[in-house]
Order: sequence, then C-alpha cells, then structure tokens
Amino acid sequence: MKSILTTTIALTCAMAFSFSILPAAAQNKKPAFCQAKSFGVLLKSINKGKVAKVHPSTVAAANYLYASAKKLRAQKRPRLCERALKVGNALMTTAAVIHQVGNKPRKAVVRPGTLHSGITRIGKAKILAKASKIKHGQSFGYSFWIRPLKAAPDWTAIFHKGSKNFQRGPAVFMFPKSTRLHVRMGTKGKPNDGCNAKAQLAVNKWSHVYLQFSPGTAWIYVNGKGNNRCKIGNKLTLNKAPLYLGSPWNKPSIANMGTLRVHNGRLTIQQIRQVMKNQL
Repeated sequence: MKSILTTTIALTCAMAFSFSILPAAAQNKKPAFCQAKSFGVLLKSINKGKVAKVHPSTVAAANYLYASAKKLRAQKRPRLCERALKVGNALMTTAAVIHQVGNKPRKAVVRPGTLHSGITRIGKAKILAKASKIKHGQSFGYSFWIRPLKAAPDWTAIFHKGSKNFQRGPAVFMFPKSTRLHVRMGTKGKPNDGCNAKAQLAVNKWSHVYLQFSPGTAWIYVNGKGNNRCKIGNKLTLNKAPLYLGSPWNKPSIANMGTLRVHNGRLTIQQIRQVMKNQL
C-alpha cells in the first residue's frame, strides 16, 4: 500500500515540476483560472484526507502543491496555478480511495467444521446443527467465541448436544451467579462427566474457548492458554442428537455467541492458537 502511495506522490511531483518549466508566455493571462473556489476544493480534499487518516506523506505533498499554487498566483501564472491545484485534488482523492479499499474489513474465511458463524445472542434453544453434520471419533474438540453480558442467578446453558437433559455429548453451562464454565461430556456409566473451568470468563469481553475431549481426559483452554485439565472416563458416550444453542432443558446463558466449530482429533496448543486467529 505504501509503495502505491509513494508512486502516486512521485508522479504528482514530476507533473508539478514539469509544469514549472513552462515559459511564462505560455500561461493564460486571463483571470479564468486559479480562483478562490479552486483553492477551496483542494483545501477541502486535504481536510477530508486528514480525517480519513490518509498517509501523512500524501497530505504533505498536497499541502506543497497548495502552497506552490499560491506562489504561482502571486507570479501571475494562473494556468499553472490551476493545474497544480487540480493535481493536488486528484492526489488526495485517489489516496483516500486507496486508503478506504486497503482498510476495508475482509470477509472471514469459513473453516471446516464450522457449525455457527456470526454473532448471536444465546436465547431460547434452537438447533445449530443436525447430528449428520457433526462427525468425529473418540478424540475431538469444540471451539467458540463467547461474550458474557452478566452472570445469571441459576444454571444456564451455552450449547448442548443431546436429545434429553443428561445426554451430554458435550454440553456447556455456566455456574449460578458466575461466568465460570461447567463443561459436561458423558462417558460410560457417567452421563454427567466433565471438567470445570478454574476461573470466570471476563464480562462484556470476547473470549475464545477451546474444549478438547479424549478418552480419559478433558481440557479447557481460554484465549489460547490452558485453563484446566480433568480426568474423565475412558469411553466417551457419543450420541446422534442435534446440537442446540442454549438447551431445551435449561435457561440460556446471558451472553453472545460467535463462531462455533467442531474439530476431529486432538489439537496441539499451537493449533488451538491458530484456530483462535482463524488461521486453521
């Protein structure tokens, strides 16, 4: 982007200098050019460029042309004065467009395993994904962005994969009067097995959560850092039920949900951080 601006500025200066070597006799003596209106147009473009945070070197080049136009007007060279003003205005207009395009947010890449994208307020239970869309083995993980708005007085649900309350494969809740995660993953003989986070999630701030499940162990990661590791049963109880945002059997957490993904296999800490940055 800087190279484009540098090239534009160089061309502008070259044009300005090429104008300055024109003989005075070639200038139009009639007062049809270099009027106050032309100066006002360039000054307006410069001010807009400053507000839009156009690169300072571009603004400096436009200011140089503005000052040069004043000198040319004093030298009674109105045609060259007018051209300098027009070149300055074209420079600022072009730079503003380049800056706007360069800073336009890029559409997020939709990665494999994405079950939900965008931002949604967790509310009445709704199906995010049918069971046929969720495929993994005994080792798998879920990643999601969440922004707790406040703690609720009761147990609340973030999401729940199951066709009944204690079919949890997995289900994620918040403790009463807290934003601490209560992560459940059914194992053989223990439908409410799982792991609890060691600390609460920050209120009114986005946090990235990664939950890893493997036979014998469950992990919780928050913002790319290990939060807790727990022993669970050696045989995970997988189910063929849909995944709900919230839960049909519990009140919804008072929070906003961002991208939610399922991951097959076990990820390393480096891969978890790549997921957080949407690089994997």
